[in-house]
Amino acid sequence: MGPPAEFTIGMRLLIGNDRCTVRWIGVLEGDKSERLGLEWDNVSRGRHSGEFEGKLYFRPLFPKSASFIKKPSLEDPSSKVRLGIGLLQGLRERYLESDITEEFHVALESSPSVQIETRGWSKVQEKLS
Repeated sequence: MGPPAEFTIGMRLLIGNDRCTVRWIGVLEGDKSERLGLEWDNVSRGRHSGEFEGKLYFRPLFPKSASFIKKPSLEDPSSKVRLGIGLLQGLRERYLESDITEEFHVALESSPSVQIETRGWSKVQEKLS
């Protein structure tokens, strides 16, 4: 399956080393270019709270955790914007092809390691394959 043809609300992106979620797509009032309204995972990366010149376009979870960027092309290989992947796709890519025991660890940004107990993982692997 190839990349999506268009940006969608809720799509995960990686811009440089920062992750974000698309929360709004459109043209800002008084502007001509199509923009993406982003909510950053790192709240200090944002510049505003989903508003532009006094008009609210979307409301991020945390104040000042949002930004607008010009909508990039998904086909432009030089773009700094890369598509993120969802949790299920990430699990499939990382673990479906490997041997999984009934217990494994996942590294998270907030803590060094989280233990995840899986019961009946072989049944999950059968359904996903």
